[in-house]
Amino acid sequence: PAGHVDAVISLGSFCQVGGILWLYDIKDTNSPFDNFGFRTWTSIIPILRNRFADYWQKENMEIGDPVEDYSGPNNSKRMTVIVWCKRYNMENTHHFALGNNTPEELGDYPKFRSKVAKMEGAFLKRCKLYNNIRFVCKAMNSPEFENTEVRKEDILELLSVLADVREGKPFTLALAVPAKHYETLKDWVIEKQIPNLH
Repeated sequence: PAGHVDAVISLGSFCQVGGILWLYDIKDTNSPFDNFGFRTWTSIIPILRNRFADYWQKENMEIGDPVEDYSGPNNSKRMTVIVWCKRYNMENTHHFALGNNTPEELGDYPKFRSKVAKMEGAFLKRCKLYNNIRFVCKAMNSPEFENTEVRKEDILELLSVLADVREGKPFTLALAVPAKHYETLKDWVIEKQIPNLH
């Protein structure tokens, strides 16, 4: 039927996108983009273009200090070690609980890397498997960053990279943008008749 999609897959931008999809039970799979903080245009586009090459590889990571985090059981507060992926300008505050991990060494890295590798493989496999996919992404760096720049050429580049990943199969991109950009972008989508962007 018109508008039917076979899968909804998160492209993330911090943890809210995947969390909302889980909450409404419309998410197909754990996404390798979920639960990380990154910049939509400067991170997602090259990650997809490179098919996750050098994604969260230890030699490209920098370990920071302990931080308070609310990703424990039932969203309980705990201490984790913040880590950055310098290759793709990303941050990770959820995966390395203080105790097993320190600012000097990530004891949980092998387990983390194995989990991410499985998600990468599942993401690429599903991109080829399903006939029609809706990708969901948030352009904002974080909910409070209403001044996030949203350029039309970046959106078109993301659509182009997704088309390459999909190898000609249909897809749509549901893109959340700051309210200040919404009307202008909506008018542009209608004027240019971009059918796979919502």
